[in-house]
Amino acid sequence: MPIKDYLYLLKLKQTALLLFTAVAAYYAAPGKPIFHVFLLLAISEFLAIGGTTAVNMYFDRDIDAKMERTKRRPLPAGRISPKSALIYGLIVYLAGLLISSLINWWVFLTIVLGFIFDIFVYTLYFKRRTYLNIIFGGVAGGMPAMGGWLAKTGFFEPGAILAFSLVFLWIPMHIWFISIYYLEDYRLSGVPMLPVVLGERETAKYVIGALFLLEMVVVAMYVLNYANVFTLTISTILTVASIRVMVKFIKNPSKEVARHLFKFASPYLALIFIFLIIERLLNLL
Repeated sequence: MPIKDYLYLLKLKQTALLLFTAVAAYYAAPGKPIFHVFLLLAISEFLAIGGTTAVNMYFDRDIDAKMERTKRRPLPAGRISPKSALIYGLIVYLAGLLISSLINWWVFLTIVLGFIFDIFVYTLYFKRRTYLNIIFGGVAGGMPAMGGWLAKTGFFEPGAILAFSLVFLWIPMHIWFISIYYLEDYRLSGVPMLPVVLGERETAKYVIGALFLLEMVVVAMYVLNYANVFTLTISTILTVASIRVMVKFIKNPSKEVARHLFKFASPYLALIFIFLIIERLLNLL
């Protein structure tokens, strides 16, 4: 089988984004960075996230086959057998889990919880049952950031929950506006995504609520001295700008605006983490 098809099962762009949250949280957390810990974290998170994604694609292959956007992926197109994809995903994931055990128990635990929430709670149970499905998927999405923070501190503290919350509350903007842009695909798939069930305007309202809570998380990080005024300022600017666009979207829904919003979601999250890193590296905290 072509190597590129097996690499595709890892969804490298999505994996890279979640990996970034892990390594960014590592540098943003209090304490002195240690190179070999950072390296182990990067390798373990890459393998664990990618492996979990491949297993997810194994279980979602019937959905992917119904959607124009996804029907040419390796599994629905028949270029990789389901059994091979499942074995491959589990091997990659377990390799990441094993490496995480060399860091500390907390990182190991976040990787286990990420797999449980992504595969068993989200994919196999809630995804096809409720329009709030991505809330449960969001728990899995926030685990790399929590793991990165705990790899640095070595003990559980409020900052780990806040790092997790940044990603958890960002995910609605990313996923629900993708769902709006590909609305017909999601209708065909039979998955009860929020825009399909409640409509585009209601979805935007939910996202505005999530972004408001995300901004409150940044405020909490500022109050608890995990962030300085620079992160708070950039986060406020990005959040206000995003909400203003969403308010306009509610008045006049547009696929093009939905596309711009989900494209903007990744830089939005990345900038917040980048400023957290800069402040920590410049010893502003």
